[in-house]
Amino acid sequence: MERVDDVLSQMGLLECSNHIIGDKAQTMGISGGQAKRLSVAAEILSIVIGLIFLQLDYNQTSIQNITGCLFFVMAAVSNDSFFPVVQLVPKEWPIVLREHFNGMYRIDVYFIAKWMTEDLTR
Repeated sequence: MERVDDVLSQMGLLECSNHIIGDKAQTMGISGGQAKRLSVAAEILSIVIGLIFLQLDYNQTSIQNITGCLFFVMAAVSNDSFFPVVQLVPKEWPIVLREHFNGMYRIDVYFIAKWMTEDLTR
């Protein structure tokens, strides 16, 4: 965590480290400049993670370590696009329930479609 705080302070993002990212349509979050600096900081941290695993051997333990790291990186990336959808649920829940009970669609299909459209529009 100390390295993360160092990168946040170097990028000028320490004051907004506990703010919601938000989206342009519904939720007011960090500013556009802060969002750009956040994406640069994420790229810097991903390069650091890549450099950590650069010198590993290609034995079973090293491959498991690399696979575990890739799993957590992919989980973080997918959560980045999933949480804006979860934040919209309370706002749209009455409409979703009404349309579900009228037989228009299943709730899981709604969440998958909403997640995909939110992810593509980012």
